[in-house]
Amino acid sequence: METTLQIVAKTPRPAHLIRVAVPRLNKQDHIADYLKQIETRDYDISWAQIDETVILSVKDWNDLMNSLMTDRDWLAGKGGCSSWAFADEEDIEFFKLTDDQQKEWKRTAFLHVIAVQCAGQTIYIDPQGYKYARYLAFAADDKPEGKTREELRREREKAEQAAKVLALQEQIANPPTVPADHGLKFLWNGIKVNGQLYRCYYSLGNLHHYPADTISGYARDYHSFPKEVRACFHVENNTEYQSDYFDNDRLRICSNHPLYSLAKQAYEACEQHHARRMEKRGLSRRTA
Repeated sequence: METTLQIVAKTPRPAHLIRVAVPRLNKQDHIADYLKQIETRDYDISWAQIDETVILSVKDWNDLMNSLMTDRDWLAGKGGCSSWAFADEEDIEFFKLTDDQQKEWKRTAFLHVIAVQCAGQTIYIDPQGYKYARYLAFAADDKPEGKTREELRREREKAEQAAKVLALQEQIANPPTVPADHGLKFLWNGIKVNGQLYRCYYSLGNLHHYPADTISGYARDYHSFPKEVRACFHVENNTEYQSDYFDNDRLRICSNHPLYSLAKQAYEACEQHHARRMEKRGLSRRTA
């Protein structure tokens, strides 16, 4: 078609169109995957024209809700999208329109949907010509605009961080049970287990979400702590083999841990050792 057709600015919206919320992640098989998006406002608001109303039995409704991707003959060839600004034009090819015409088409676009009802409940399906519920929509008369993807991303990150902090608080409040014969010996330069020294260094405090008096023990040389140590502590390690990032094991030892006093003594011995080394280095420099 020719791209010289005229556009009437701000073409009035037809009164029969309804306002719907369209979840952004479509082609889902279970209704719960759509309802979750509605709950979190992960949707776009659109206008829709109801081309047909289908009333289902409770059995057929439940079957639809649990298998939305299944082909159904009553959906075949229906749905799609139109623009009320171009309602009088036939066979419009969107990509042959001018930039201004494309903007107007998008501004005045609406979906063709089937209203599917059962026992007072309604969903709107746009099969886009297919035989399954390719897109779902929900009545949006009382719904606000959907949140932006950036807003949702920040909310997810905030929720994930809050969950991590909560899990950490639980972990701090409930340290592992330590057997009486644990066999661990804390030294200034590591932890000795069954006569073998696993080298590590210690630090005190300066950790987010941990008490200020928390002792940290960091394994050295990328050697992992043995099972005897892991049985008594929560061992952290953020190694990611896919990205070739290798991390050392580390322990966070809070004051309510049964072995805290031993770890604190090892930390103090480590500090004294390094202080003596620095003192000797200072003396040798002055002598020179």
